[in-house]
Amino acid sequence: MRRLLSSAAMGLIVIACALVWEVHRGSELGTMTGTRKGLFIAGAVVAASLGLAGMKERHRRYTNYGDAPDPHINPQNRPK
Repeated sequence: MRRLLSSAAMGLIVIACALVWEVHRGSELGTMTGTRKGLFIAGAVVAASLGLAGMKERHRRYTNYGDAPDPHINPQNRPK
């Protein structure tokens, strides 16, 4: 789950920005109802929070090097 979240992080942030843009554009044109605005904003909040959680996971620093998935970080997996 962590790997999926970290790989989809940027896409989720782009989706959140697109949803906010649609709300903004729909408000200017007057074509978006209140319920639809609320649903779009709720979707944007969920997408942005998952995207930020993915960014945090992608840039996480490992305090215990034994649980690092990357062999370059984990000193036990380095060739001798």
